[in-house]
Amino acid sequence: MIERLVKASSLPNDLVLDPFCGTGTCPVVCQRLGRNFIAIESDHDFIAAANTRLERTTSHVGTPRKIALPPAEKPADPYNPSPQLTFSW
Repeated sequence: MIERLVKASSLPNDLVLDPFCGTGTCPVVCQRLGRNFIAIESDHDFIAAANTRLERTTSHVGTPRKIALPPAEKPADPYNPSPQLTFSW
């Protein structure tokens, strides 16, 4: 389905924006169809999965591109307060 959408809405060498990249379906299709892409994803696990998928599925196309470079450390979990914020009597 994504392939049909990319073909219908872009030409080779066009730029495709995927603001919610997930596991990288759209970037893989773009790479295969000769489209440039910008992929945005905030979840570090999805970024890693998308990069792995892109490298695996496009190795015959050329040099695979990275989706994003995550920061060195994962951001703090907003639902798990840091030790400085713990309550004590």
